[in-house]
Amino acid sequence: MPAQYLMKAAQRIVKESHAKSDCVNGQFLDTPIGKGGKVDDTSVVVGEIIEWTEAHTQIWSEVRRNRRWKDVISCGGMQCGMATRHSCSCEGDEDEKSRFRGRSEDASEESSDEEEGNCSIA
Repeated sequence: MPAQYLMKAAQRIVKESHAKSDCVNGQFLDTPIGKGGKVDDTSVVVGEIIEWTEAHTQIWSEVRRNRRWKDVISCGGMQCGMATRHSCSCEGDEDEKSRFRGRSEDASEESSDEEEGNCSIA
């Protein structure tokens, strides 16, 4: 991508972010917190424009795949056995759920492992 397009993109981002606090005559407005706008009008835009190559696609695909596996292994963020001393129950496909689904030894008939805060990989 030609450098002139990158420069125009950067200038446009800065101009748009300043537009909400500029006065008509180009001066910054006086506000209770000083010149330039209110607290909720301040923002920072950080970006980088890069050429997206096949190598980027492959790496990004691997990152996404690893995140999905991490979510499966960690029960969506909670590590098995970390929250309580109960064990995890794992399930296969839909037909096998009843065979593999279990309750922790301490869980009552009325509650499930999820309600008790235990990890259950579905």
